[in-house]
Amino acid sequence: MIKYILPLAIMLTTNLSGQVAQNFVVTDYNNVEHDLYDDYLNQGKTVAIKIFFTYCPPCQAQAPLYEDKYQSWGAGQYDVEFFELSNKTNDSNSAVSNFAATYGTTMPAAGNQGGSVDAISQFTSGTFGTYYGAPTYIVIAPSGEVIWDVGLSGLDDAISQTGANGMGSSPPPSNYTLNITDRHNVSLAYGNSQVFMKSNSDANYSLNITPFISNGTFTYPSDDIPEVLNPTLSVLNTEQQISGVSAIDLLQIQKHLLNIQPFESPYQLLAADANSSSSITALDLLEIRKVLLNILPTYPLKPVYNFYFPDCANCQEYSLPFTEGTEYTIRVVRVTTGDIH
Repeated sequence: MIKYILPLAIMLTTNLSGQVAQNFVVTDYNNVEHDLYDDYLNQGKTVAIKIFFTYCPPCQAQAPLYEDKYQSWGAGQYDVEFFELSNKTNDSNSAVSNFAATYGTTMPAAGNQGGSVDAISQFTSGTFGTYYGAPTYIVIAPSGEVIWDVGLSGLDDAISQTGANGMGSSPPPSNYTLNITDRHNVSLAYGNSQVFMKSNSDANYSLNITPFISNGTFTYPSDDIPEVLNPTLSVLNTEQQISGVSAIDLLQIQKHLLNIQPFESPYQLLAADANSSSSITALDLLEIRKVLLNILPTYPLKPVYNFYFPDCANCQEYSLPFTEGTEYTIRVVRVTTGDIH
């Protein structure tokens, strides 16, 4: 008897998909704001939502499987976006971030701090069908129509019902301009700068796109720069020349280590990390002394020039955004060891 009841229940909830979702805005644990309609539905994207909470055992067990589906549908780079939204007021964005790190999920996710509880209240209230608790999976078509409580196993079919193609579709090309500056926002010539397209999903992928950049601008995806999953930019410099480094830099690092005058600028932190350890220690002092005394011509573990994306939380690789018909200007700051002082 149960074998017949379950398909009937799924059919009845699917028939409720003619109801339209209200708009919501959430801020994920990376502090990125997401507007359901402006950022996704109005752009022709289908949205999948997992209602969960961080200490829910079934949510934890299903997290890797949900991530697999996220990746199979293009990890947000095509016409489907996935979300994890907590239904608990005591789930902070920090707790959600820890959940993602622990269970390997990479889609946008938010806790109550990011507005998740308010955002999903329309779904948990019973408007679209009986709400049984977490985890609950729903799909929203570009029209705003909701396919309610499809379950993890029914997620693929529900997404396909909306007309989404996932990785079978191509993201709209966008124009990007890399404005390379010094830390004082003075534009610099590309010189020996090399720009690489990489992928967060494939550590072995690296394409030098410098030949396809004209006046700092390139188009992605294009014939020359094919689309990849989770694309990122990385900027390197092949020039081997130490300039502007002096004993003053050593004194500044000593003051930082003794907490007399700690570095506040991210450029100083990046410049002083002479051994690329992502921290400032006495070993950095040793590396810089060797260069000053001509024992070493340059730093063995660090490029002479580092490049910093100011809007990317001190990262040296930048995840490309996509919005149809949009041009992006990305500022890249060149940092040298001489920028310590």
